Amino acid sequence: MFKKIISCAMSAVIIAVGCFSAYSVSAEDTKEEYIYNDGISVFDAIKIKRSLIAGESVYTIEDYECARDILLKKRTHSAVFAKKVSIQYDLGEYKINDTYSDPSVLDTKFVYVGDAIKVAQHTLTKEGSSHGGWLYNGEVYKDGQTFIVPDENVVFTPYWFNYHTITYLAGDYDDVVEYPSFTLQGTEGTGMELAASTRFTRPGYKLVGWKCDLDGIEYGVGARYIVPETNVVFTAIWEKAEVNISISANNGHFYDRITDTAYTGDEYVLPECTFTNGEKTFGGWLYDGVVYQPGDSIIIPVLASGKSVVVVAKWIS
Repeated sequence: MFKKIISCAMSAVIIAVGCFSAYSVSAEDTKEEYIYNDGISVFDAIKIKRSLIAGESVYTIEDYECARDILLKKRTHSAVFAKKVSIQYDLGEYKINDTYSDPSVLDTKFVYVGDAIKVAQHTLTKEGSSHGGWLYNGEVYKDGQTFIVPDENVVFTPYWFNYHTITYLAGDYDDVVEYPSFTLQGTEGTGMELAASTRFTRPGYKLVGWKCDLDGIEYGVGARYIVPETNVVFTAIWEKAEVNISISANNGHFYDRITDTAYTGDEYVLPECTFTNGEKTFGGWLYDGVVYQPGDSIIIPVLASGKSVVVVAKWIS
């Protein structure tokens, strides 16, 4: 019966050619207007056939065969000629949860090769992991992504993102402000930025990096880090905070001053005085209620952020 359908269809084209023998084909006509698209009609096939019979070079026998095959598939419905394959979602030990409004989307289906289908949503649950998509042939497909059916049966398997605990420690210090540690979750194999320097506060010190317990490497704050296949701990690396020192002439001229820097806990040696204040005699450097002489040293204290050590000249009339 199928052969008779094709035979009849071909006969119809040939008869139509005879009936339209006066139908001419212009050399200006382009192939793309008629061939290799689903909009082709029997009259287009007649055009091509007449052109071939007339010996014109506009079309080739391959063009006619393509047009013929399209018309035959239209007449007998393309499903007769297409191959079907199975689409299966292998859930393994995992069960469909309530997020699937229509669980039948995960049932095995048979579809035609070349069809475009939508990939089912990925919302299965697994402790310590997130369902990140469906894995097929080494590629991960996301919820709603278009998938072109290949010429083989397809089995989609769950692709999981595994979570691991990232722990940050301030270190074994008594002067850490507020909390000494915190944790968060990282996805295995993905990149993350390590915590900023403001995550912990320690008076007189600056957080400059993190030491990883897994590889022993010291990373900078905010550095890019790939989450490993296990939990990981980072311990804060501290450096003494830099402190600004302002030494004022105290002579009525604001810009008569010396600026310098030192670090918390350092001994800072006070300089010789190069300032003048009229007829007055320099009597020493006043700092924190105590008068010091040039060459004396002071200990740089722990200061709040933005604060400076202020030293002023003391004058004797």
